[in-house]
Amino acid sequence: MVLDKDPAAHGGMVLQTARRLGVRPEDILDFSNNAESAVAGLTAALVAATPYPFAYYPDSACTQLCAAIATHENVRPAQVLAGNGSSELIHLALATLAPRRVLIVAPIFSEYVVACQRLKIEHELYCLDAAGHFRLTPRDAEIIIEKDFDLLILCSPNNPGSVAYRGLDRLFHSLSGLSSPRTVLLDSAYREFLYGTPDYVAHGYAELAASCLGYSGLRLVMLMSFTKYFYCPGVRLGYCLSDAATIEALRLRQPPWMVSRFAELLGLGFLRELEAYRALHRTLPARRSAFVASLAATGVFATLHPPELNFILAQLRPDLPASTLFERLAGQGVLLRVCDNIPGMPPGYVRLQVKSEEENARLVGALRGLERLGG
Repeated sequence: MVLDKDPAAHGGMVLQTARRLGVRPEDILDFSNNAESAVAGLTAALVAATPYPFAYYPDSACTQLCAAIATHENVRPAQVLAGNGSSELIHLALATLAPRRVLIVAPIFSEYVVACQRLKIEHELYCLDAAGHFRLTPRDAEIIIEKDFDLLILCSPNNPGSVAYRGLDRLFHSLSGLSSPRTVLLDSAYREFLYGTPDYVAHGYAELAASCLGYSGLRLVMLMSFTKYFYCPGVRLGYCLSDAATIEALRLRQPPWMVSRFAELLGLGFLRELEAYRALHRTLPARRSAFVASLAATGVFATLHPPELNFILAQLRPDLPASTLFERLAGQGVLLRVCDNIPGMPPGYVRLQVKSEEENARLVGALRGLERLGG
């Protein structure tokens, strides 16, 4: 088993791993992706009940879905653009916005750096401190404001940090008062996991956009994903929120039919069943706390960063290379996400999805069963 160090490589490499091992994909225990598998049964039922409309082209504007999203997000339909997952929207947004210089707050999803490189956009990483658990501090905000950029990219709630940034409204308010116009691209794909907390409200597009009212110097573009909360990585469905003019510019550049009618119908189903999903997600805090305690007892990890989402960021012991752990576990059909190729991450970290108690126990058992793990 060879760990893929390509900077564009991601977690969730189940199909590739199954081929290498000569097993079925369902035989792979995947902790490497962040789609919340606790809701798999509900999503499976929605998929089974949704016919695949193969006989005609989809609605490129996703009119029904965008209207439903607008209601959910408290915006107008003209402020919503659906896409083939947030990954497509990342590349579309950077190509459309065409910034002069980008400041990327890291650690962050690698597609932002990949998109800048492919589009030949000048960019800089501003790396948050591991000692502070990769949280955005007021001092970080002060430094960011003084930087030279016309596009700021943030991911909050953060992947891989599993933390929500506080004080975004204050940061945006400060940026909106600067002399030169700026755009903030906020990836908030994990926002639904904050439901029931003040951070959920604070990360809403309508609430953050209100912090810029009365100023012409700041534009907000927010990216969202159905993948994580609704456990549908294979469906490819995300959306973008912004002012109507920016959404129209994105729409004009987007190729037609990027979202299938099947994906649109599932998106409508997800929103219709949102309360049922939220009920299932209520087990997450207890599963997460128990998993953290079990992982700490293995002796494999130097630091387990306090998680706020459905995954855990963990620093390995200094004598244990992440590639060694990955290869030993992958050989047993267990995948975790090595973070070495995630922009802004120090070496020696892995990311683990919080799964069911039984699945978590299987991983913990595998960790305890490995001998001479050091390099």
